[in-house]
Amino acid sequence: MIRHPVRILKYLLVIGGVFVVLTLFSNGVMKSRSDEMSMLEKRLEILKLQNMNQKIPLPIGPDEVSGSDKEKDLIERRNALLKFREDRLPGVAEEAEVNIKDLHRANLPKEEKEKMDWHDYVRMEKDLMRTGNGENSRPVVLTDVDLKEKNLKQSIFKANGFNGYVSDKIALDRSLRDLRPSGCRDKRYWNQLPTASVVVPFYNEHWSTLLRTVYSVINRAPESLLIQVVLVDDGSTKEDLKKNLDDYVAEHFHIVTVVRLKEREGLIRARLAGARAATGDVLLFLDSHVEACDNYLPPLLEPISEDYRTVVCPQIDIIDSETFAIRPQDGGARGAFDWSFFYKRLPKLPQDKVDSAANFKYSV
Repeated sequence: MIRHPVRILKYLLVIGGVFVVLTLFSNGVMKSRSDEMSMLEKRLEILKLQNMNQKIPLPIGPDEVSGSDKEKDLIERRNALLKFREDRLPGVAEEAEVNIKDLHRANLPKEEKEKMDWHDYVRMEKDLMRTGNGENSRPVVLTDVDLKEKNLKQSIFKANGFNGYVSDKIALDRSLRDLRPSGCRDKRYWNQLPTASVVVPFYNEHWSTLLRTVYSVINRAPESLLIQVVLVDDGSTKEDLKKNLDDYVAEHFHIVTVVRLKEREGLIRARLAGARAATGDVLLFLDSHVEACDNYLPPLLEPISEDYRTVVCPQIDIIDSETFAIRPQDGGARGAFDWSFFYKRLPKLPQDKVDSAANFKYSV
């Protein structure tokens, strides 16, 4: 005889509810696990389909790779990543291959892995013999300028913030004095380095300073390393920067591309547009009124070739806004980025003063 049928019914309802919840939870876990496995499989498929110049199966034994501690550290991290994948998806380790472009030096035959001198001494010797306005970074001081020319000079200065009138008197491919510390001139760099695309955004840049940037970037870089210069027009309104620029580029340069934005988008979006058009392994972003010094590219590329996570910044000297003379930047400071990627000048650390040709270890 059942004395409390209502109470028993409540118990049955509670037990039934718990069973339903457990069933739903179990289904949810299984679905979540299935989705997770599907995402991992897709990720692995993407990794296998990536554009890879060199592939090696992982894991790699630590004794199989010769190279720096950074390279060995990278191998260890890749092996750990593969172990994680193997734990989650058994049987994948034998098939997985990863892009090791950043480890290309470690996989070179030993006889090919060496330092070399990238300087173009023939061109450097010719530059030393050049004479004329602004050659070898000398100042240009014009004294016999009539009133009309003075007014023109002032209007150009007002539009650009520098003496464009003087710039127009200087050769577009002028020679530069070597302002590097003596130790930098003797340094050698790896004979296998990644290629570079230089991205130069501009907005209503003065004609001669823009083209001088392009000439210096091309003339002072090894041809095998610099494969492209991308000029990004951020909605310029100057007429000479439209068809005239396209025609000049087509006639004088074979590795320069002009990308034009339909309206002004700002520096960052212009850089992104240039990055999308770039084909080099490394992107180098420059202002549109700079001049690159001798052999500027290998010192920037080598740290990246050794650790792809590296962001580099060159020593930046000063172009006088009035005379276009070039003088060294203050030797007692180092260039650095803050966490917002704003460039700043900071005092040198004690270890930075030991070797003037060595890279600053801490750039942030």
